[in-house]
Amino acid sequence: MLSVAVKIQANHETHHVKTVQVAIGVNKGTLRHRMCNEPNSWITHLLDFFNVQDYTVPGYHAKDVLTELHLHLWDCAIDYRPLYMPLRSAITIGNFSMSSHLSAQANSSTLRFIFEECGLFLSEKAPPRNGVRLQFL
Repeated sequence: MLSVAVKIQANHETHHVKTVQVAIGVNKGTLRHRMCNEPNSWITHLLDFFNVQDYTVPGYHAKDVLTELHLHLWDCAIDYRPLYMPLRSAITIGNFSMSSHLSAQANSSTLRFIFEECGLFLSEKAPPRNGVRLQFL
């Protein structure tokens, strides 16, 4: 269901660049998005992961950091239910690819999204609060 590959490489001889490559693949998974306070959000945690900065050390010149992120989703879904609204929504994803090439020192960065066979479904019917479903025969 989940595959993760991380490669961190620092080239000392030829370039003054540290490369961080992350590849994530999710197959047949569902993300249930829940609203929470800013420091506890999964989006904040993901941004903090890529915003790591090195401590300054006297006499050491930090390398430039080049970050590559590749995310691939196959047959996945995102379930979102707002807290104070009687709505439900789901996004189904047949194939999704996101690739990024980010460098803080460069003038440009690349971010590419590819969606295939995706759908957005909205419903005004909220699930019962006690978790019991009524069936009528």
